[in-house]
Amino acid sequence: MNYINKYSWKSFLSTATREVHEENGFYWFKTRKNWQLLKDRDLVESDLDFIGTLLPVNFFYFSLKDIFVLKQKYEVSKNKDPDVGIKLDEFILRGNKYKDIRNYVNRYNNKFEILNNYKDIKDIYKMIARWNDTSGDKYYQVRTGKNKYYFLNNLHNGCINIFIYDGEKLISFAVLSPADGEGCSSYIIGKALCIDYPGLSEYTDVEVYKRAMAEGVKVVNLGGGGRKLVAYKKKFPGSFTNDTYDGQIYVI
Repeated sequence: MNYINKYSWKSFLSTATREVHEENGFYWFKTRKNWQLLKDRDLVESDLDFIGTLLPVNFFYFSLKDIFVLKQKYEVSKNKDPDVGIKLDEFILRGNKYKDIRNYVNRYNNKFEILNNYKDIKDIYKMIARWNDTSGDKYYQVRTGKNKYYFLNNLHNGCINIFIYDGEKLISFAVLSPADGEGCSSYIIGKALCIDYPGLSEYTDVEVYKRAMAEGVKVVNLGGGGRKLVAYKKKFPGSFTNDTYDGQIYVI
């Protein structure tokens, strides 16, 4: 399953992006001077001429098979950025290995208000500012500007969403794409005030996975990330990895 789909690619957009396009399974846009390229299907040789109109171009979440196709005509530099997936039919929090996650769930169950949307866009801004102050790039990928753009433009509409409030204070959110025809979903965006509320990230993810299962999702692709983020994603039952690559395509 590909992390990129017609919902997840929009999380890459921000106020800095321009000339945004989507066609034939490709999504491309400019950030500063360079094109950025995403796709929701395997590359085929007939795609090479189109890609040639964008060079040099940065790409994300390509497979080795895709890179083999690219190298028939272009120079490619790549970095491995493995996806983490979760099989929800194996998402069972039994045993000592998952004791901490169970404790977090029990700690926060029925304590907060869980909604399908935010109450006010200012809640997003306030929460992201607090998250950036307490966590930021110390722990996870930041992407705060993209997060603000995503919610301000209501790009989460039609997705599986949870927004968790402690009174009037937004403390976490998570967005998954709806199940495709094979029951696959992508974890598009998520943040929690995990320093202020230890274990809130785990609680939020358990809640959104429960909703995903109820809506027919069988497998969630969580994407990649830095070492700490990947370790966090792999702590849940049913996790697995799938090698994908980011990089740049040049003219030979």
